[in-house]
Amino acid sequence: MSSPPTCLDQIVSIFNLFHDGTIAKWEGDLTKLSLTIECDYLAQLPEPKTEKFTVILFNLSCFRLEFWEEKQLVSGMGAVELLVKENIKLEILSAKKEGDSAKISCLTDDSFLVGSNVFFNADKIQVLNFQKMPIEITHLTNVAKEYWRKFNLK
Repeated sequence: MSSPPTCLDQIVSIFNLFHDGTIAKWEGDLTKLSLTIECDYLAQLPEPKTEKFTVILFNLSCFRLEFWEEKQLVSGMGAVELLVKENIKLEILSAKKEGDSAKISCLTDDSFLVGSNVFFNADKIQVLNFQKMPIEITHLTNVAKEYWRKFNLK
């Protein structure tokens, strides 16, 4: 029997589901960081119709932001403050485990910044719809699989 997924496993799975989605808003700090994610294909949820998702990360550890072009690394609360203050929008490309962190690779719509990697871990992750109701990861996974199945038939 396999062990249940760790929070790190869940983080990687969730951010991979949001592939091509955009982190449109950052709010909070290392204790509780809320991300507003726009993801058109997952917005096809049957009911209730969801245009935006909120991902809440609780008790973040080892939070780092690495800009590709500048090879600049910002860590901890400084990285969170930068993302919140500048409201840097990141398009999610992929997520994978790297050591004890999730590595989220992203593009940006900023002409100065090409993209970045965001590294972090958290004690808990929660996904909410626009009505702030929790969404099960298995439900999101099924919606994504169905979307990509239909997409590949085109």
